[in-house]
Amino acid sequence: MAPASEDYGSTVPATITALLQWVGNGVAPTASDVTISGSGLAGTLGTTSCAARVHETITCTATYTPSGTDLPGNYTFSAAFSGDSNYASSASTQTNNFAINSATSSTSVITSGPTTYGQPVTFTATVTGENGNVKANGKKRQAVTGTVTWSPNTGCSSSSVSGYPGVASCTTSSLGAGADTVTATYSGDSNHGGSAGSVGQSVSQASQTITFTVPAPSSAVVNSHFSVAATGGASGNAVTFTSSGSCSNSGATYTMTSGTGICSVIANQLGNTNYAAAAQVTESVNATALSQTITIVTPAPATSKKNDTFTVGATASSGLTVTFTAGAGSSAPFRVRRTP
Repeated sequence: MAPASEDYGSTVPATITALLQWVGNGVAPTASDVTISGSGLAGTLGTTSCAARVHETITCTATYTPSGTDLPGNYTFSAAFSGDSNYASSASTQTNNFAINSATSSTSVITSGPTTYGQPVTFTATVTGENGNVKANGKKRQAVTGTVTWSPNTGCSSSSVSGYPGVASCTTSSLGAGADTVTATYSGDSNHGGSAGSVGQSVSQASQTITFTVPAPSSAVVNSHFSVAATGGASGNAVTFTSSGSCSNSGATYTMTSGTGICSVIANQLGNTNYAAAAQVTESVNATALSQTITIVTPAPATSKKNDTFTVGATASSGLTVTFTAGAGSSAPFRVRRTP
């Protein structure tokens, strides 16, 4: 036969050739008594046609046109001579002289588009057969069946496929940030061989946000202390604190180092493979000076005469020097006594 095999779904005609041979130079056997036949196939076998005698051989042929739905397997075409008044009957002895092989398949994979870590993305695998959408009797579709197995990075279970083309999908949020490759592997079925297809997937890092749960005060006096607290995103990295301006810090505890200016409380959180670093968050604290009080330790007399002299004394809680002036209407001289 030529060809001796075809793939499932093919409709390419195959030629079967039989040789009728005899011994002797007498009358040739009756060529019309030769028939070529086959079984188990759904295609069309043409009539047997024999050429003129060449010496002691007659060549006969028939054409088999596959239906496209012949199932994979081995098949036998036979030739038989029924015999005539001069020659006894005979038949060919070959078996499994024609084969239908499984068709190859192709698997393609597409993605729903770029995604961000933790967000879902859908992959769709499409499986087609080598010879397309094969139909029986021009009507009944021959489905692509079997399963599609997804690559482990998706976390998806195997998907069944049916129909033509065979379609399977996988929706996942498991892919890590960066450039991923997702592969769908088709198992094949009784009519089609297996195949695999891949697609690249871009996954962006997820963002994360810092939130102050214990905020900084709006203002604080020099030498005072305060503490803050903040939570970050899902990277698992700790929120770290720094300072600038009118303060210093040890971790989340801040000390005001000046009574003027602005203290900046700065929070940061690093990222990792799947999460980008959080946007820096800054809170501002107005630096203020300490208040102070004056204590009169030597008070002025309740009354005094013109030109009298008296002495007063006072101290400041800050330790700074207290200065004195005379109020309006006061003209009497007085002496100042500084009290340390």
